[in-house]
Amino acid sequence: MRNDSSPHTSIDLSRKYCTFHESLPMAFALNDGRVKTYPSIGHCIYCGSDRKLSREHIIPFGLGGNLVFTDASCDQCARVTSDFERYCLRNMFLAARTHMNLPTRKRKERPKTLRLSYFKNEGDHEWLDIPVSDHPYAVVLPVIQPPTLFSGAPHRDGLVIEGTSVRAGPNFYQKLQSFGPNKAFTQEFSPDLFGRLLAKIAHGYAVGEVGSYNFRPFLQGLILGTQTFSSSFIGGGSSQGSRRLLHQLSLEWRASFLVCSITLFSMEASDSAGSAGPTYDVIVGMAA
Repeated sequence: MRNDSSPHTSIDLSRKYCTFHESLPMAFALNDGRVKTYPSIGHCIYCGSDRKLSREHIIPFGLGGNLVFTDASCDQCARVTSDFERYCLRNMFLAARTHMNLPTRKRKERPKTLRLSYFKNEGDHEWLDIPVSDHPYAVVLPVIQPPTLFSGAPHRDGLVIEGTSVRAGPNFYQKLQSFGPNKAFTQEFSPDLFGRLLAKIAHGYAVGEVGSYNFRPFLQGLILGTQTFSSSFIGGGSSQGSRRLLHQLSLEWRASFLVCSITLFSMEASDSAGSAGPTYDVIVGMAA
């Protein structure tokens, strides 16, 4: 990170910063056209470079994110973050993005069909291309253990996955059953790349709301792939509960740690019982 000798703004560790429901009630509302733009920072929020800075979405544009920095990512870091964002958008979340008509920069290339797995024999399957209107989709997200810095569990590299949360789209089970037996909705998943996406969202939101010099960041190496991904900083948290909004973010200080809580696709639960999907706690850094 860039070395800066300017004094740090004092931080009240007892208060929450920008709790989502209080401060940004419409920030991630589905199909809401408003954008919150943060003022210029003057350097890359990932490596500190001040050269060739570009616009940066905190939650990816392709997931409907509308919190934006005007100039917060250098060319090199933008290429790195674009790679893992592209994987998540085009693999993990392609079906959900297509069905929910979330933004795309290449609308003419939006798929007309999506895939189902057909299991012919044990361990053997083939893909079936299904028209989007008939395709059963779900948002499948991992349920993971809390960050080990909070839980006291032994440190382990990588996300510690306990299970999955399935947020079924409209008429999911009826549509799936209509194709007969041995058909399944299948979603690709990379724990490493999904973890880096969570780290990027949390780090960007903290910089935008708290300021880049008001905390000591933990996550740049994880985001850029220069450090081994660590379960110390990213894990499961308490549900944020609301299903009225597409995504939810909140920031709070827990002792000296700055924590961002992230719930993705919190409103997508039409065929699913209970509260919103999993919330992830990301330890962004420490008080400066």
